[in-house]
Amino acid sequence: MITVGTSEIIIGTIATVLAYGFTASIVGWFRAWVALQMGDDTPERDGYLTFNPFVHTDIIGFFCFIFLQFGWFKSIVIDKSAIRGKHAKLKQILAYYSDTITHIIFSFLGIIALVVFFGESARCALKYALSLRDFSCYYYLAQNAPNVSSLVLSFSFILFAFTRLNILLSGLTFAFNTLRYAFFSNRESIMSYNPLYYMLFSFLFFIFVVRPVGGLVLYSGLLLSKCFIG
Repeated sequence: MITVGTSEIIIGTIATVLAYGFTASIVGWFRAWVALQMGDDTPERDGYLTFNPFVHTDIIGFFCFIFLQFGWFKSIVIDKSAIRGKHAKLKQILAYYSDTITHIIFSFLGIIALVVFFGESARCALKYALSLRDFSCYYYLAQNAPNVSSLVLSFSFILFAFTRLNILLSGLTFAFNTLRYAFFSNRESIMSYNPLYYMLFSFLFFIFVVRPVGGLVLYSGLLLSKCFIG
């Protein structure tokens, strides 16, 4: 007999896998494409100018999302020194933060869609999901949507995982992009840097940047959703 806890894990895992694959393919391709438009063909030469989700999947990051509810995609290196010419600084920033911008836009779209479907229940479920690393938020959403068809509810689980994933990654990518933009100009500089310092910087950014940015994206999206439904 399948218990409620087991069904939550099964539903949450399937939803996370689908949301991860879709988001990874779009965001990874877009980052490579923006870098190319700005003058850096490094991501293209590395094979990231593709919608293939397996190319953009980081195995450790993927399983961290499944088991810890927090993870990442493949790291696409931008060669800052290759982006030159007029407005070079602006083009570098656009290339570095293109994935963060995409995650924020996806987060807003997901939040608005969930609020339109589920109203206050979606707002509570999102806050709950970001404060706890488990799949019980799906059961909460189902409990508070008795009039929603099973088909719509199934789709909403994927939408919920997609939204949550993008909120978390908006903070994570902002932290890593800021770190890399400030200290590293290309792959060689990253590889030559003392990994202990890189881990220390990453940890500090996670504590002081990732969660606050993710929270800011969530509450900004919830505020924006009020324009569509009270």
